[in-house]
Amino acid sequence: MHGWAIMAALDTSQSLADTSFLIFRSTPSHSMHYMCLSLNEIDKIRLINAPSDVVKVVHDSIQTYYTYGIQQFENYGSVPEFKLNGRPWSGDINYSKHSRQLLMLLMDCLVKLGFGFAISADVSAKFYVDSNNFSNNHKMDVHSWWFARPIS
Repeated sequence: MHGWAIMAALDTSQSLADTSFLIFRSTPSHSMHYMCLSLNEIDKIRLINAPSDVVKVVHDSIQTYYTYGIQQFENYGSVPEFKLNGRPWSGDINYSKHSRQLLMLLMDCLVKLGFGFAISADVSAKFYVDSNNFSNNHKMDVHSWWFARPIS
């Protein structure tokens, strides 16, 4: 019996509407739990397929360590979503240090919960179009990160 392992996420275009495409390879089957930490718009984190222990640890970590805190916590559909104060994914110099520290902290938390980093990919085709200023057009979301841990 075979499963699939992710090998790479490739970006082959500069088009705003383009996304990464994923390359897999066949492997012996393993029982793994996959989850995604999705960075959305300029201030949101969504935890797709995350177990409740992960949601709690992420919530507590953001509350404790992210300087600007959580503006709102609710479900986006059935997915837990954190709307952060500030604009951490905007590239604004005032937020970039804190947002990078937060992401490294969250990655460390997931590793401590038994998750390994699987891949980062651009999977959203949402983008903003400024009809008055073409140079202001930009993607709405940044890369999403996938993690996996063995199912015991």
